[in-house]
Amino acid sequence: MLTVFGVTSDYDVNNSLAVRTQSKKAQESTLRLLYAIPTCEDLFISACFRQLSEELLKIVYAKTFNNSVTSETLSGLKYRHLWNDGVKSTSLYQNDSNFKKILDQINNIFKEKSDRLHSKNSNLNNSTVYLQQIITDGTDLSRKNLYSTITTISSFTIDWLPILCDFDINLMTMSQRSLFLNMVKSLRY
Repeated sequence: MLTVFGVTSDYDVNNSLAVRTQSKKAQESTLRLLYAIPTCEDLFISACFRQLSEELLKIVYAKTFNNSVTSETLSGLKYRHLWNDGVKSTSLYQNDSNFKKILDQINNIFKEKSDRLHSKNSNLNNSTVYLQQIITDGTDLSRKNLYSTITTISSFTIDWLPILCDFDINLMTMSQRSLFLNMVKSLRY
């Protein structure tokens, strides 16, 4: 994932500044996620997944709905405009069932982690009760859910992002090409 985000943030052939900036943010969120996972702190991990899924949706928005959107406009998009008025209305989303399925999964990650952060499905009203629960009961982190979420985001990033960004190996810099080809080789074995 880091490789794809790194190449996307630097690949200026078909990517607007907004896409490159959003890819850099996604790369930083992935690094935060790698820092968060060993803590086993579900709220911290949820915040990282929420941020990463939102950044992926914004990249899709900029590549499929509005390729002239500015970085500032993209950063300030409200969820309804990003998802309902933007991504869901694109022909790629409506006509490609595989793309729709994975994007729906990314969107569900965004919604679930947002609900978790805002305690919508929890009876924990304040942080003191939340921290007390962690101390007495431990964390409620589910490995199965963690792996499933990582798999979904990785699959989208590795399988779909290069297609959306229309990567052309012949137009990449030597550094981009090397990183990308090394990633592809490592995925084969």
